[in-house]
Amino acid sequence: MRYKTVKARKQGTSVTLTIPAQFKVCENALFEPKLLDDGTIQYSPIASSADIEHDRRMIEQSFEYDKLLTEEDMKKRFGKYGWGKDED
Repeated sequence: MRYKTVKARKQGTSVTLTIPAQFKVCENALFEPKLLDDGTIQYSPIASSADIEHDRRMIEQSFEYDKLLTEEDMKKRFGKYGWGKDED
């Protein structure tokens, strides 16, 4: 899928690139920038220790409150995101 061209803009002493809304990037998300040899600018997401801790707590709470889902429940809820599509 092609996205609309974005323009580099000056903001203070930095230059910024707009991220298309379709990418659904959360505000304040952290990224590690890299400039590749071919001139490509690559941004890789970074999971902070706070993010990892938050996810760990959510997983542990799901076990405490018996909020476990069957494989069929997962397909119904998350099938549109690809859950179960890799099954034979």
